[in-house]
Amino acid sequence: MRRFAYRLLLTPGGAHFRLNVDALLASLSASQITEWMAYAALEPFGPHREDQRAGVIAAAVLNSRFGRKAGDKGFKPEDLFPVLRADGAKPKQSWQSMQALLTQFTKARGGEVR
Repeated sequence: MRRFAYRLLLTPGGAHFRLNVDALLASLSASQITEWMAYAALEPFGPHREDQRAGVIAAAVLNSRFGRKAGDKGFKPEDLFPVLRADGAKPKQSWQSMQALLTQFTKARGGEVR
């Protein structure tokens, strides 16, 4: 619950409490905190949501710039921001897969791979 309170303090209205979690928790009842948590589940806010928005924009730019070939699913937000994965796991990436991705990126931009 304290972690969620810190998240609330990051909202524009949180400045009223001068970054004091104890003051925030003392001013809200348990039902109000529960309601805020339910709202956050329905309408995410804060840095995690900002990362989601940035991932959507980045994926759209990459997919529009480099196009997609038949059968290619293109980039997804969670490809660019691994912390957005639904299971919360961070994907492990081999040096070979990194090299393949960078090779694809370089060729798509007209570069030469040696």
